[in-house]
Amino acid sequence: MLGRFLKWMFGQQDSHTHASGKQVQRVSYTSLDESKLDGLAPLKEIDHSDLLGQGLASPSPTVSPVKPSVEGGAVPAETVQSFICREPMLDSSGRMAGYEFMLRKSPGHKVRLETRAVLRLYDEVLLRNVMDMDIGRLLGSRLAFIGISPASLGCRLFEDLPKKGVVLVIRSASELIDNPEETLANLIALKEKGFLIALEDFSDVPEMSQFLQVVDLAIIDVSSEDSQRLRHMVDSLCSQYLWIRLIAKNVESTEAYDACRKLRFDYFQGPFLTRLEELEQPRVGANHIRLFELLNLIQKDADITELVNVFKLDPMLTYKFLRYINSVGGGLVMKVVAIEHAIAVLGQKKLYRWLTLLLYSGGTAHPQDRALMENAMVRGRMTETLGREAFSPGELDNLFIVGFFSLLDVLLRVPMGKALAYLNLSEELIQALVHQEGRYAPYLKLAIACEQFEPERIAELAADCGLDVQKVNIAHIDAMLWALEVEQ
Repeated sequence: MLGRFLKWMFGQQDSHTHASGKQVQRVSYTSLDESKLDGLAPLKEIDHSDLLGQGLASPSPTVSPVKPSVEGGAVPAETVQSFICREPMLDSSGRMAGYEFMLRKSPGHKVRLETRAVLRLYDEVLLRNVMDMDIGRLLGSRLAFIGISPASLGCRLFEDLPKKGVVLVIRSASELIDNPEETLANLIALKEKGFLIALEDFSDVPEMSQFLQVVDLAIIDVSSEDSQRLRHMVDSLCSQYLWIRLIAKNVESTEAYDACRKLRFDYFQGPFLTRLEELEQPRVGANHIRLFELLNLIQKDADITELVNVFKLDPMLTYKFLRYINSVGGGLVMKVVAIEHAIAVLGQKKLYRWLTLLLYSGGTAHPQDRALMENAMVRGRMTETLGREAFSPGELDNLFIVGFFSLLDVLLRVPMGKALAYLNLSEELIQALVHQEGRYAPYLKLAIACEQFEPERIAELAADCGLDVQKVNIAHIDAMLWALEVEQ
C-alpha cells in the first residue's frame, strides 16, 4: 500500500478522466418540482472472490440525458443535481469492503408515505448522479451499494449502470409482497444482468421467503434489536438461506462491531469507524512517538543529518523506507542503500506524507484501522482537491494534512487537542483540526459532511467554498479512487 503511494508521488498526474483515458462526460437530468421531493439535496471508508466472482472491473458507459419516467403526468424541465454521500462498509476482517452511495438517509416510515412516482424519482436522480461520477472506476476492489425502492425495480437506467460489483439495496423490502409475481421477476432479471441484490426492512413472514431465495445479502438494523432477538434472526436466516451474506446496519460502537462479528455478520456499516470512543485506553505506542519525532523535524526544516539520526534509532523503519524507495524508484540507476540518499530522492515534503500514512498502518493495529486509514486518505485527498482553485500549490499539502489528520484522534483514542500535542503543527492547522476554524476549515467540513446525512449543510458549505455539485461529486469519487490505488 505504501509502495503504491510512493509510485503515485513519483509521477502520477491528477486527472479527471476515465480509466480508458477518455474525458468524463457530465449529464443533466430533469425532475419533479422540488417541493414534492422534500427538499431533495445531499445527505449525510479485500477479498470478495467468493461473492463477486472474477472480472469485476467494469467501465462506466457514456450516459445520455433521459427524463425520469414519472407516473401520472408530464415532467417539468427543471434540472436538479444533488450531492452524493457515502458510508463505508467493512468486512469481518476489518477491511474496507465497499461504500453505500446515497442522496439521503433511508427515512424508514417516511419512504412508505411517499408516492411511487416520488420514490422512483429519488432513485433515478441517485442513479444518474452515480453514473455521472463514473463509479465504475471503483469496482473490482470495492462493492458499490445503491439503495432503491421496490417501485424502481423496472427502471431502464439499470441498463447503463455497471453490473459487476454493484449491490442494489431494496429499501422497504416488505413491500415486495404487494406485487409478488412482477417484483420477483424483476429481481431475477437484475440478477441475471450481473447485479447483486440485498434486502433491507424485510418482514419475517412466509410470503417473504420467495424473495430471500433469490437475493445475495440481507441487511439488519442492529441498533433496533436486542441481543437475544438479533441472535435469533441471524440463526434463522443462516440456517434457511445458507448463501445469504448478512450486513449489520447502524453499528454504533467498536463494542457493537465486535459483538456483530461473533454473530456471523459478513459486513458492517455505521458510525463506529470514525467515532472517538473516550472510554478506550489511548493507543500511543513507541512506533508513533518515533514517527511524531520525524514529522516534527520535517516541520521545522531540519537538515538531513538530523532525520538520518532518528531513522538509525529504528532499524525496522529504516528497512521499510529503503525497501519502498527501491521498489518504486522507477528510473533510479543504482539501488539506494543509504538513508541520506533515500531522503534526497524522495524529498522532505513527500517523506512527510509517507510518514503520515505510516501512523495509521504501522505498529499493532485494531482490525478496522486499515479501513480507518482509507477513510482518512479520502478525507485528505478530497480536502486538498476541493481547495485546489482557492489555494496556491504550496498550501495544498496543508489541506491534505488537515483532512488526513482529522481522524488522528480516533486512531489514537485521545481527544484531538491531545493527539496534536505530539506534533509541531502550525497554528492554522491546529485551528482547523481542533476548532474547525480558519481558511482550511470549510473544505475539511465539506469533506466530512459528505460522509454524513446533512443535506443542507453540504449545500451551504459547498456554496461557501464556491463549488458546485459537479465539482464536489467528482472530487469525492476521485478521492476514493486515489485512496484505493494507494491502498492496493
